[in-house]
Amino acid sequence: MLPADASPTAGSPPPDVMAAAAGLMSPEHIADPYPTYARLRELDPVLFLPPLNAWLVTRFDDVKAVFKDDRLGVAFEQYQINRQGPGVTGEDYFRVGSHLLVCNDPPVHTRLRRVFRQPFTPARVQDLATVVERLCLDQLELLRPQGRADVSADFAALIPLATIGALLDVPLADQPQIGRWVYDFAPVLEVSPMDAGTLERVNAAAAGLEGYFKELVAERRAKPGEDFISAVVQANDADESPMSEAELVNNISLLYFAGQDTQKYMFTNIVAALDAQPDAYARLLEDPSRVPDAMRELYRFDSAGQFMGRTAIEDVELDGRTIKTGQTVMVCMAAANRDPSKFPEPDVLRFDREARTDMDAHITFGAGRHRCLGMHLAQLQLPIMLRTFIDVLGRVTVDREAAVRHPSIATRGFDELPVTWFA
Repeated sequence: MLPADASPTAGSPPPDVMAAAAGLMSPEHIADPYPTYARLRELDPVLFLPPLNAWLVTRFDDVKAVFKDDRLGVAFEQYQINRQGPGVTGEDYFRVGSHLLVCNDPPVHTRLRRVFRQPFTPARVQDLATVVERLCLDQLELLRPQGRADVSADFAALIPLATIGALLDVPLADQPQIGRWVYDFAPVLEVSPMDAGTLERVNAAAAGLEGYFKELVAERRAKPGEDFISAVVQANDADESPMSEAELVNNISLLYFAGQDTQKYMFTNIVAALDAQPDAYARLLEDPSRVPDAMRELYRFDSAGQFMGRTAIEDVELDGRTIKTGQTVMVCMAAANRDPSKFPEPDVLRFDREARTDMDAHITFGAGRHRCLGMHLAQLQLPIMLRTFIDVLGRVTVDREAAVRHPSIATRGFDELPVTWFA
């Protein structure tokens, strides 16, 4: 594998390209990354970024090709070495992460996915839809008389957390702590190097999650119920090639990552986007039943996951560039979703775009065998959240001066999104 200080085969990019790339590290990029993506897509759609020791891919066709190329896998160990150095393999978060479905390539990925898919029966999914709607309506009825709320803290963070809690039958009192661990662990899948403080929080979160779910798995094995954890434990124990106890425990906690922060941030992005484009908002206000059909465009327009990381398992040629074995690739779904060669008027919400499949409409959830683990949960939950939000509160207005963006180039959304409405 390539050492952490690897450089591309091509020479240094020209100054105008590097000037545009520098925008990725700026506060302005956190506020609005799309001008930077547009400039880079035009100047150099396959670009090596020395500060991140990674390639950035921004064009739709290239992004789709990378996701479908099995020569570009996760290679979790090399991915983490590229960002943190070789000593990273001794960290708690690395040990926990190495067991996770999303951090493994076949054949481990295939084995883990097989066991976890079994308990997702149609009946369980349908029951979850009923749970989501009830949670949304109850919370929104509490908020409605107030005339104001923080969409992030008062709604978008609560519903996914409570939904996963209901699926796993996790005690309500424990869910806030689990939510904090999930938030602290999230930087593991980014590309930017973690400073000492972030690394400490990531390790503590990894240990907290592992310890908590280890006890819960033991409890459900001894006394199984009708919940998802009990079903996974039973499916795994009966499998011809079962997961290890560490794989079982840590992948159960992974469900919170699939269904918690990304959906919270995606929902805040949706509310902010509709507020900024009132014509699109008006169409949904006139008829909230249009929400399910509008979701493809809302996923495309401003995705919570800006990119997914991949590692070259062997040398790969892309757009005339050689991505060397061991190098990291930032596959930028957010840039691809605004590619004007694929989406006319990419910076406008248009609910009339024609698409035969999700992959024609956007690439927000990735593609190939590592397509986002939380995709199906998001597609179940987010339309219900938006439809009930519109039904109960009507038109809300975002207080943009008071809004606070999540400080990450990898995950886009609002940590605080104050809104008002006529109560």
